[in-house]
Amino acid sequence: MKRILILGAGMVAHPIVNHLLTKNHFVTVANPDVERANQLIHGFTTGKAVYWTIDDPESLETMVADHDITVSLLPFALHVNVAKACIKHRKPMVTTSYISPEMQALDASAKEAGIIILNEMGLDPGIDHMSAMRIIDKIHDRGGVVEEFYSFCGALPAPEAADNPFKYKFSWSPKGVIMAGNNDARYLHQGQIVDLPTKDLFKHPIVVDFDTVGKLEVYPNRDSVAYMDIYGIPEARTMMRGTFRYEGWCESMDLIKRLGLISSQIIDMKEMAYADLLAHTAGINNIPGLRAEIAEKFDISPDSKGLEALAWLGYFSDEPIGREVETPFEVT
Repeated sequence: MKRILILGAGMVAHPIVNHLLTKNHFVTVANPDVERANQLIHGFTTGKAVYWTIDDPESLETMVADHDITVSLLPFALHVNVAKACIKHRKPMVTTSYISPEMQALDASAKEAGIIILNEMGLDPGIDHMSAMRIIDKIHDRGGVVEEFYSFCGALPAPEAADNPFKYKFSWSPKGVIMAGNNDARYLHQGQIVDLPTKDLFKHPIVVDFDTVGKLEVYPNRDSVAYMDIYGIPEARTMMRGTFRYEGWCESMDLIKRLGLISSQIIDMKEMAYADLLAHTAGINNIPGLRAEIAEKFDISPDSKGLEALAWLGYFSDEPIGREVETPFEVT
């Protein structure tokens, strides 16, 4: 029986915890919300829920040393601290997150400790890498070359469950989803590098039409060019990784970004309602006519999907935000 430490009990934790418990492994779920961790254990005698926060490094080291492997499902910025504990105690580690420069810098130390720190092992990134390499290897094994490579992926609700203006439901960290919307993007198209600043990320999505689902939009996913070397396809003249969304997501997110609603600007929100914040970020003083003013200022239809999304979020309401000094990103 392997002893496996799971750090974090968020939305992506349930499948791996349940799978490992049903395979008769001993699983410890460490999380600030012990009740949530206990729900994942769900009465299995081979599971244990413990209270733990990232500001308790001593407990982290004790837990890492006491288990065969650590799976970090924490926010990506916290993985490095976990990795350092795993290197110290010579225990392997797995994450679902992209490899950060700080994590990459630990490569030599991990090798010296004789352990594997395996990153990008989720859906995207993760399963998409595996399916990509299966295709690429098959082509190369047959003497072929890859001229264009596209890898599109997205965790979407079933069409009948896409019942809000965004046509999206969170299957992983909501904050992570929105943070990804602030990324720049880079890809290769017909031999030319295309650098896309974050302000333009959602402006020109590719549309793919599926018989059973209908039209889906694709926006570029981070730096695709870096994967040409990783995938071993230097011959490709087009290389693009992208994210699938239903129609409406890109239009809505583009408007939200143009309005500054996912910015990190510090704003004094005491006594502000949601409509006040929206007017503030939009640079508009007319609260009663806010929707029409935004439509005119940003040259969009008053019935646009973006404005419908803002209304659904409650941004035209006089409900108090209930915050003091905060960023629009945290409120949205």
